[in-house]
Amino acid sequence: MLVVHKQWLLKAAISAKSGRDRKLSDIAIASLGATIAGKGVECRRQKRPYRANRRIAYGRARRGCFQMTGERYLAAPGGNRLLAILPPEIQRQLATMAERISFAPKEVLYEADQSIDHVWFPLSGVVSLVIAMSDGTTAEVATIGHEGLVGLPVSMGVDRSFAKAMGQIPGEALKMPAESFTRALAEIPALAAIVHRYTHAMLQQLAQSTACNQSHTIPERMCRWLLMTQDRAGADEFPLTQEFLAEMLGVQRPSVTVSAGALQKAGLIQYQRGRIRVMDRPGLEAASCECYEVVRREFDRLVV
Repeated sequence: MLVVHKQWLLKAAISAKSGRDRKLSDIAIASLGATIAGKGVECRRQKRPYRANRRIAYGRARRGCFQMTGERYLAAPGGNRLLAILPPEIQRQLATMAERISFAPKEVLYEADQSIDHVWFPLSGVVSLVIAMSDGTTAEVATIGHEGLVGLPVSMGVDRSFAKAMGQIPGEALKMPAESFTRALAEIPALAAIVHRYTHAMLQQLAQSTACNQSHTIPERMCRWLLMTQDRAGADEFPLTQEFLAEMLGVQRPSVTVSAGALQKAGLIQYQRGRIRVMDRPGLEAASCECYEVVRREFDRLVV
């Protein structure tokens, strides 16, 4: 029996779509077809070395959120990871300074190079930091969910950002005036300490994203992006159009169509009517570049 790895088939099949390495890609597509038809080709997911200290556990979908079965930091309904670290009395103190709001996909929280009047602590949903180029193209530089805060420049005494912050997946957040947040940082050392650690984790994400965009393929980057979004959304399924995903990755829509189609054929995701469902998270991690694990590990190390 011919044994092939799913990750190899995925990358080779994508090469066929783009016209690279036609001979190898034909083999991959034939193998995928034979696997589906049950014609004696066994498709296995490539295994990664086990890490004893790897803090990963997979949950199962339950009413749109993960029911956790281990030590994975995913979205807890109504919770923000930064605030949850603080003592209860500090949480109550900060709550008096904020209001609970909802945000929608593509809703702008603040524009690039304009005054940031508030900061937001997401409780659910996902926010993207996006840069727009002079030719109208856009690219996401960072993703923020319940693990962080939106409006980080305020913590460094800066009243504006190089990027636009806008909703990616609808959710809720605690919205706090920038002046109140600045005063709280000065008066509450515990808050300042966790924000400083979070700042370093965000710098890691920005640096890793830059290297990733330069070094890795669109399918690998897409897998990384889907994993990060799933972590922050806390659900197997979330709303996402190919047009929006292309904007976030900074690529043309046909490239997203090809890559998403290959991931779906490999059984890693299911895409239909502007919604994506993660079907095989371990497989998605295997097909992703190492950047996802690097960023995740840094957040778990610093924001605890």
